[in-house]
Amino acid sequence: MVFTNLTQDHLDYHGTLEAYYEAKADWFMTRSLDRLGKKPTAVINVDDAHGADLAEALDGKMPVLRFGFGLHTDFRANNFRQNTRGMEFELSAKGKSFLVRAPLIGRFNAYNLLAALAAASACKISPREAIATLAEAPQVPGRMENVGNAGGATVFVDYAHTPDALENACRTLKELNPRRLITVFGCGGDRDKAKRPLMAAAVARNSDACVITSDNPRSEDPEDIIRQVESGMGGMGFRSFVDRDEAIQYAINNALSGDIILIAGKGHETTQQFATQTIKFDDRIHARDALRVRAKTIADSR
Repeated sequence: MVFTNLTQDHLDYHGTLEAYYEAKADWFMTRSLDRLGKKPTAVINVDDAHGADLAEALDGKMPVLRFGFGLHTDFRANNFRQNTRGMEFELSAKGKSFLVRAPLIGRFNAYNLLAALAAASACKISPREAIATLAEAPQVPGRMENVGNAGGATVFVDYAHTPDALENACRTLKELNPRRLITVFGCGGDRDKAKRPLMAAAVARNSDACVITSDNPRSEDPEDIIRQVESGMGGMGFRSFVDRDEAIQYAINNALSGDIILIAGKGHETTQQFATQTIKFDDRIHARDALRVRAKTIADSR
């Protein structure tokens, strides 16, 4: 059983963050009270404040493995480094130190790797054996996925669709020291409307250029959603396109060498949902198409 973090997601269902936390915590507590079955191990990110509270509440009730970047963890990451091709960090676990390398980027992925390594340990798999498999791990579809480079501009597609997730995604890519970070994003329809300006503010704080577009409008008017997003942009300049493909093309066509483009919100999804229809739409395919056009335009101009 793994607790990774708690962010502003699914609040249209839970109502508040505290109610969301209670729902997650109840899942662990129910298993900890099972006196007939074998109790599982709780693997918990204690860098997250709610995770730290949960670990403390479970102590003495079931086995707990803590992970994170901070002290007082059973699986701790040190000396984290990354580039556009992947990451590495030192893992401190079971009184030993191990070098972890993986073709993934982002601290959130480092947390995911720590969770996986701790969970593997709970399943009696040694850290050394688990780490050996990570060097060849594939990119996770739509999760900070590098989909290509053309003319010195690199494109990542990520599922980030909450204020916290967008902030983390943007900060992750800014750590790679791009010339500029250009973020393409939108907000889904028929979901928590309160987070729309918050998502815009997160992007505006952490990007150098922003392109607002449609996500999955569902039954809502895409232009109404975009206007609500725009209200959170503050004084930052931006461009808005209802058509998501047009937004992706604009961002890639106008990128400079050394720029990174983040296309956020839909990640691995292969459709786009409207009020009257669902169409095929994959950010990765549209981004690769735009990158091919960019590469050809650059080649033809030489």
